[in-house]
Amino acid sequence: MARPQWLVTERVMGDLGLGPHEARGYEAYLEVRVLELGTKEGRRRLNEQWRQIRRGWYLGGDGFRRRLFQSLKQAVSKGSLASFSGEAKRAHGEAEAARLLTQGMKALGVRAEELERAPKNQREKQVLAWWLRQRTTVGRCWMSQRLWMGEESGVTRAVRRAKANPDVELKRLKEQLLKGATE
Repeated sequence: MARPQWLVTERVMGDLGLGPHEARGYEAYLEVRVLELGTKEGRRRLNEQWRQIRRGWYLGGDGFRRRLFQSLKQAVSKGSLASFSGEAKRAHGEAEAARLLTQGMKALGVRAEELERAPKNQREKQVLAWWLRQRTTVGRCWMSQRLWMGEESGVTRAVRRAKANPDVELKRLKEQLLKGATE
């Protein structure tokens, strides 16, 4: 099958060391790539190659953003966060988490100075950790530093408590956070 006139192949072919009309060489290259992807090492190398271009950006309106974040939330909940990587994603995730932390503190009526002085297991900190864990990809280290929770394991315990604890005050704070953050 002949390629359409509008399809420019020189750059791709040139990057592979092929001339613009060496279609057979390109077919051979693709066959080798398919065989490589059949191996664990080949998949690892491909993942490394794609790591640099994975980003946390989108282009679209608010409705698209909401659908995208819902899809991302489902994808992340099914897999390991380690499968999502890249410096740009990390920086974007931290910026979004900082924005959400500020929004959450405002909804709870808590200032940064109060969080800093408060005990590591304060309910507001637990609820904020739970909320950030659900909505961001930042790690426990980032959260423990911003919430002044000490060791990273404190974040895990806080999230677990806020998620499962039937404590009336925790429930009230979660509802206050959810309501205040959406206004």
